[in-house]
Amino acid sequence: MTSRLRKESTQIDFLKVDTEGYDLKVLEGAERLLRSGAVAFIQVEAGMNPHNVKHVPLEVLKMHLEGRGYTLFALSSRLPNRAANRVCDSRMPHSWPKRLPRSEGLQA
Repeated sequence: MTSRLRKESTQIDFLKVDTEGYDLKVLEGAERLLRSGAVAFIQVEAGMNPHNVKHVPLEVLKMHLEGRGYTLFALSSRLPNRAANRVCDSRMPHSWPKRLPRSEGLQA
């Protein structure tokens, strides 16, 4: 991803990461872009099932991105309807903007 971006662009407005358990690895691979502020807004769709070894706890993703200047902006939960077996794998997209827009009246 980073080698292609060096040739084409220096700014990314929106980056969505949905890599089925490899979300943190993708973010680690984009380290230079994240630290440089080249990505304005990141959405991570990540599974939070503690029994799945590929899933990364929310706090790990949060600390990783906050350490690069991003702020957690929103959480949402999408639970599949599995009435037959009553096992739900919670999937939560998380969004981290680099800078919160102050002119839109957002408050902490």
